[in-house]
Amino acid sequence: MNGEVVILLDGKLSFDALQRRLVTAPSNARKLVAEVPASYVAFDVLAAAGVDLRTQRWTVRRGRLEKLASNWAAGPLQLSPVTDSLDEAQERFDVLPDAMGIEGLVVKGAATRYIGGRRGWVKVNSVGVAVFYEFTRRTYDQDSSRSRGA
Repeated sequence: MNGEVVILLDGKLSFDALQRRLVTAPSNARKLVAEVPASYVAFDVLAAAGVDLRTQRWTVRRGRLEKLASNWAAGPLQLSPVTDSLDEAQERFDVLPDAMGIEGLVVKGAATRYIGGRRGWVKVNSVGVAVFYEFTRRTYDQDSSRSRGA
């Protein structure tokens, strides 16, 4: 599974609390686990039931991940939200950084396959949703942070 460990404090993501949890002495670990619980947010699944899914398109992998997540009890395992709506992405981009401390959005192509060592996504932060929109219409050049026509 591909995802991220997160800690919410007062409804916002806290990277500082996560860092403290990661470097705490074993003698303090149980106390911090109880006082400041962490969650794992799953973004992608690379294998399931012994089947390598890396060659499958993201939409197929996401479907498998959603099926796995349907069996998770409420708690530390969470499924990342997704949308293919530009309006919804714009709203999330406008609201979530201040409301929850989220740095930005991750944009993945529906047909992308997982290739180890190669980044098949773009993180959109303060650059703006214009980059998200442009990415949906064109090919994004990650090296120069400029787009080029597809």
